[in-house]
Amino acid sequence: MEEFTFKKSSVERYDIQPKEGFGWGIFTIDENNGLFNCLSDYGNYNYAWPNHGCPSFKHFLIEITRNWDYLVRKVAPQEPSRFNFEKTIKEWKQNVLRSRWERSCTKEEARKAWEVLSDLDFSDSAEMTQRTLLESNIPDHVLSWDDIVDGPIFDINASVKAFATILMPMFAEVLKEELGLKLTA
Repeated sequence: MEEFTFKKSSVERYDIQPKEGFGWGIFTIDENNGLFNCLSDYGNYNYAWPNHGCPSFKHFLIEITRNWDYLVRKVAPQEPSRFNFEKTIKEWKQNVLRSRWERSCTKEEARKAWEVLSDLDFSDSAEMTQRTLLESNIPDHVLSWDDIVDGPIFDINASVKAFATILMPMFAEVLKEELGLKLTA
């Protein structure tokens, strides 16, 4: 038989059920090792934060609940998100309008950028859309490289978003109460 080592530790379990509606969750956490697990109506989520830098793991979980985008990237990296072409183009067009309003570009430069944005193919991926824009030679003062690279908007899976914005805040409220922290409205 192959030799191995093992370590046994205890976890805390929290069962959460909203009084109305659905969305139950069974949360287990290991305070000593920063392990987080949730089996829920919205899916199953887990991650480990052994070096979270907060007074306790419970404090850390309360903090990351405020930043649900970060939370989702950690506990559900496998969940697909969909490139939202329409929202992305709308945001980029707003950036062009802002550049024109601030007079950082000419009317002609803004018009050219607007036409390029209007001619983009909605069936392209975020990466192809970015590449097309970067190759179109829109001046940086009209639509910046940062806007193009960081600009694509993605829609998160509805179950993942519900977990992060509905169930996780309920769990955070339980932890706040347990730690004697002031509850927020």
